[in-house]
Amino acid sequence: MQEDSGLLKDIFSPIDLHFASFMEELSGRKDLNLFLASAILSCLNREGHICIDLGQLEGQRFPLDQESPSITCPRLRDWIKSLKGSDVVGEPGEFKPLVLDQNQRLYLYRYWRYEQGLVEYLKGRAKGVKDIDRIQRLKESVKRLFPQRSKDSIDWQVIGCIVAFLKRFCVITGGPGTGKTYLLSRIISLYLELISEELNVVIATPTGKAAFRVQDSLSSSLPAIPLPEALKREFPKEAFTLHRLLGYRHGYTTFYHNRKNPLNVDLLIIDEASMVDLALFYKLLDALPEHSSLILLGDKDQLASVQPGSVLADICNAGQSNGFTAPFSKTLKEISGYDIQSI
Repeated sequence: MQEDSGLLKDIFSPIDLHFASFMEELSGRKDLNLFLASAILSCLNREGHICIDLGQLEGQRFPLDQESPSITCPRLRDWIKSLKGSDVVGEPGEFKPLVLDQNQRLYLYRYWRYEQGLVEYLKGRAKGVKDIDRIQRLKESVKRLFPQRSKDSIDWQVIGCIVAFLKRFCVITGGPGTGKTYLLSRIISLYLELISEELNVVIATPTGKAAFRVQDSLSSSLPAIPLPEALKREFPKEAFTLHRLLGYRHGYTTFYHNRKNPLNVDLLIIDEASMVDLALFYKLLDALPEHSSLILLGDKDQLASVQPGSVLADICNAGQSNGFTAPFSKTLKEISGYDIQSI
């Protein structure tokens, strides 16, 4: 693959070329395969991707735009050999600038660490169901909070509310007009009524505009919620931006709240979650206390994050079939009356 520096400058930005040159310098030798992989990784990071799949790029022209200058990627065998022989590329778990995993995906170390941390968190939180000693009271509360629920077909708002209450981690996604704010008000009602009116419920969003919108919508919905006035007064009075919640520190890449200084929150609800990038999401999870519950709310098909990592969309599309286990489906039927097919 003989390509001159002029062509590389036509394909990649100065920051991509600088990063690739820096990786070569750190490795202690000139290596065009390492240079190209590093430049492509930097380029696609800026476009929102957290890694590159070398198997998909093998033998392909980059970029794919036929009208732009492009470069041909090497054979996968040669590419992998070059990268594994470099001092700047490590296996998963090694502290190296670049990480090459067993699926031929190349990451910047920090994005590999963020992704692994997110996976570990989700696996831990998704297991099991909260201990509920009064199922009958839960059934009565759900019936009162959803008086107009459908009896002929499954009302997924009812199911969403129950799942959000029983699980320590829940994802609720839907397009505009599907009633996400209505559902949010019912979820908070259930927590305050059945767990504790002193529960610390926090709502956060990626932007100030989104925070104001959900705050205004929730305030407008309060009069119609069938709850005692005393409990209504315990509803969150404001929504925070995620940076404000975590404690943004000017000039630092870390926040005031972290694993050593966790947030004071029992239930955290993230609205417009599709806009949260991987790095911010990881730092949010790192600051959550072990006992807390987390609910992601948003539309997986719009308002993608600006920085790398579309967390909500990736979670929603992680498997070919999404559903509930047989035991949990049985629990949902006992509470809601709906017969939900299990996976």
